[in-house]
Amino acid sequence: MDKRTREKLEKTMEICQCLLNGEEFSVSNSEIDLVPKFLNAKSPTAAKQQGLVLKRAAKPIGKLSWHLSGGGNAYGQLYLGKSFKRKEK
Repeated sequence: MDKRTREKLEKTMEICQCLLNGEEFSVSNSEIDLVPKFLNAKSPTAAKQQGLVLKRAAKPIGKLSWHLSGGGNAYGQLYLGKSFKRKEK
């Protein structure tokens, strides 16, 4: 196994272990793909674009950080897909 593949696998295992322990994980912009897809993890902003809102008792499962094109960093929270509901009209 090459070094890059090993690092990705280790990060994925770290994310899963945090989830099993009930702890928040942290990922950067390039590591978001390592979060298991079946969790359907998304940010409130991504959910809003899909017409969803956070449920009242929703708790974040992780933190996402990414680099802005103009320089600097931005941060956000990730939630399980089941933490959202359709926006009421």
